[in-house]
Amino acid sequence: MDPKDYYYKKFLDDLKEVLNKVILGGDGHFHIVELFVNQKSNLDNLGHIPKERLGYFLSALAGTILIDQVMFTYFKEDYERFRTMTLYPKITWSIGWCANIKPWQLFEHRIALARGLQNPEKMNQFLEFMKFFIADIKEFFDKNKFQKADWESVKNAMLKDNDIVGTKYGDGDYGAVFRKLLEQK
Repeated sequence: MDPKDYYYKKFLDDLKEVLNKVILGGDGHFHIVELFVNQKSNLDNLGHIPKERLGYFLSALAGTILIDQVMFTYFKEDYERFRTMTLYPKITWSIGWCANIKPWQLFEHRIALARGLQNPEKMNQFLEFMKFFIADIKEFFDKNKFQKADWESVKNAMLKDNDIVGTKYGDGDYGAVFRKLLEQK
C-alpha cells in the first residue's frame, strides 16, 4: 500500500478506531500515554493496526497534528476555517499536563518499538509518507485560499520552527528528514 492510498483509504478508519478506544477531552484531544502499550492490562489502543502499516499510521497522525499546530500557532486568523475543514485530532501528554505533544514524539520507543516497529523500517515509512504528505498539503493550500496562510508562508513557518525541523524529538532525525523534504518543495 502506498502512502496516498493509506492516507485516503485506511488512515481515517484506523484513527476512528483509536478514537473509539481512548478518552477524549472536551476539545477532542486525547493523551499520548494512551498510545503506550499498557504492560499491566495488556491494553493496546493501536492493536488493530498491523505492524506493516504502523509507520504510515504514526506518520499520518504526526502530519495531521503538525499542520493543525502550525495553523493554530502561526495563522490564527485562518485557524477556525482550517479546523472546520479538517477536524484533525489533538494529542496532549496526560491529565494535568495538557501541553500538546510535538508530532515527532509519536515515534517514541514506547509506541513504535513496543509493537515491533524498528528502524530502518520505521524511518523508511516516515520518509515515504512525508514525501506524499508534503505534496498533499502543498496542494491543499494551493486549492484553498485563506486570509494569510498559503503554501509558501506555511512552509516558511515550518522551516523556521525548531520543534518541527530539529532533531530533539522522537528517536531519530525526523525533523531533519522533514526539513530536507520541505526544502525540496
